Amino acid sequence: PEPKPEPVQPPKPLVINNISIINTINNTVITNVNIQDKCGCTPGGVAVNPEGTIIYVTNVYNNTVSIINTVTNTVINTVNVGQYPSGIAVAGTKVYVTNYYSNTVSVIDTVTNNVITTVNVGNCPSGIAVAGTKVYVTNVYSNTVSVIDITTNTVIATVDVGQYPGGVVVSPDGTKVYVTNIYSNTVSVIDTVTNKVTATVSVGDGPTGIAIAGTKVYVTNVYSSTVSVIDITTNTVIATIDVGICPEGVIVSPDGTKVYVTSSYSSTVSVIDTVTNNVTTTSAESTLIASGQSISSFPVPQPITNALPTIAGTNAYGSNVSIIDKNTNNITATVNVGINHGGIAVSPDGKKVYSTNINNNTVSVIDVATNKVTATVKVGNYPSGVAVSPDGKKVYVTNIYSNNVSVIDTATNKVTATANAGSFPAGVIVSLDGKKVYVTNVNNNTVSVIDTVTNKVIATVTVGMYPWGIAISQDGKKVYVTNIYSNTVSVIDTGTNKIIATVDVGTWPWGVAVAGTKVYVTNVYSNNVSVIDTVTNNVTATVPVKTWPWGVTAAGTKVYVAYSGDKVVSLINTTTNKVTTTISGGNPPIPFGQSIVFRPAQQPTIPIADLSSNSTCWCISQAYCKM
Repeated sequence: PEPKPEPVQPPKPLVINNISIINTINNTVITNVNIQDKCGCTPGGVAVNPEGTIIYVTNVYNNTVSIINTVTNTVINTVNVGQYPSGIAVAGTKVYVTNYYSNTVSVIDTVTNNVITTVNVGNCPSGIAVAGTKVYVTNVYSNTVSVIDITTNTVIATVDVGQYPGGVVVSPDGTKVYVTNIYSNTVSVIDTVTNKVTATVSVGDGPTGIAIAGTKVYVTNVYSSTVSVIDITTNTVIATIDVGICPEGVIVSPDGTKVYVTSSYSSTVSVIDTVTNNVTTTSAESTLIASGQSISSFPVPQPITNALPTIAGTNAYGSNVSIIDKNTNNITATVNVGINHGGIAVSPDGKKVYSTNINNNTVSVIDVATNKVTATVKVGNYPSGVAVSPDGKKVYVTNIYSNNVSVIDTATNKVTATANAGSFPAGVIVSLDGKKVYVTNVNNNTVSVIDTVTNKVIATVTVGMYPWGIAISQDGKKVYVTNIYSNTVSVIDTGTNKIIATVDVGTWPWGVAVAGTKVYVTNVYSNNVSVIDTVTNNVTATVPVKTWPWGVTAAGTKVYVAYSGDKVVSLINTTTNKVTTTISGGNPPIPFGQSIVFRPAQQPTIPIADLSSNSTCWCISQAYCKM
């Protein structure tokens, strides 16, 4: 049948205008953000920036996007876009919004919160997803998918799919795009290299929302009131799950163990166990509508920290540190620190561990001999990265929300100075001579170079898109920076503070560590580790590892890799570049880059610090849904 314009406008008095924040541990709503006063009518699509600090919500009836601060849960800005904005996605410092009735995509600059360009696409664009440097947009009435290059903001390809395409999602490795075709009752699989459909999978009646958990694709079938589970290796349906009436929105928890499904007509959120594919919890909410992406996770900001070649910093989302004996690979102690543990670094003499606590705005000082917290230092807002100076006299802490770096005197455990940095300072290292501090600025795509005598920025180096990880070579002459959205590593000459090389690596490079003449980079969505030769700046090997590798650090001939969704640490032999051992650790960390740390190599026992994961939250847009 000829499709009718959707969604049908409901009567305005019945509109509910708020965002629900759900705790994923107990599956309960912890707060609702009312956006009616400032935003008008009917929130639809929702997306969260990678730092988890800002929520972007499309308001379909007044043609705007609301910008919400996640700390205060208040609307801080409203941006005018096209007509009937629906889907929304964040790509680095840009937000992409599909305008259903304008047949366009608005591109918003996240720094200025202004629309910087408008891209013409197909008829009635709805769903939207980002794959590396490409944005994929479903065009409902054109039965196509537009592919936008985010560097030029132009359409570089148009892919024919099924009838009435709506939902769209990208595989973790970035090689495939999955599109739900509502009236064809199918899912199209697109190869991101060729932008061609490589498979078509039959699912339930009216497939709408779509999300991926590991090797499984979850599809909500709005007219069947079910969720189809597709195996991505075979592109076949392996399970069908009964959920609420008219399921639409769907998303996966960061650890991949749960799938959340919003059902508009029954006003519920179903929680599915990804191992058993059974519904474990159903929460009753206000009436829900999915317009593009109507349910989104709060990602945890993940800056990388590292100090000397013998000290690897770490950030993981939790509230304790597990100490693992390298010789026995057993956990020997667990030290409780502040709420939502962040970065971790070790003093050069191996006697102290410094741990940032992001929700307390503090740094815990741990005595290695007793594994007890001996001091707590108040720093800036959302402390994350941490590094110790070579002489052990100073500790440098990046404060993401304060846009600065706290300098702690290790003798008194007092903050003696605060150095300004760029926007969202994340990773931090100290030069081997102790004269410079290098800080990655996520929102500026830069690295700040700070003089340790004056605590002033003396140079700013432009790197790739979304710089996170940072490490220094063992001779101190080069700094390596991972650029998540560019899929590259920038190499900085510490003598000139200039980029001397840019190395292509895997998808979403995150953690980085130096082992002799080799640099090891974790590629989150490629599920591997790139090995770079420090002499030629070429990738000489790629090591397959488990799903979602994040943290990485080196100690002698061993490289240790931690994962976001697994309770293990992999050991790579630097001679063979093969995984030789797997260590069982604590709960799966959601690391700020490094999730393991070593005492200096001269110590007889080299422990690894791993951190337990804490709760994250989800935000769900709520609106009246007319059936």
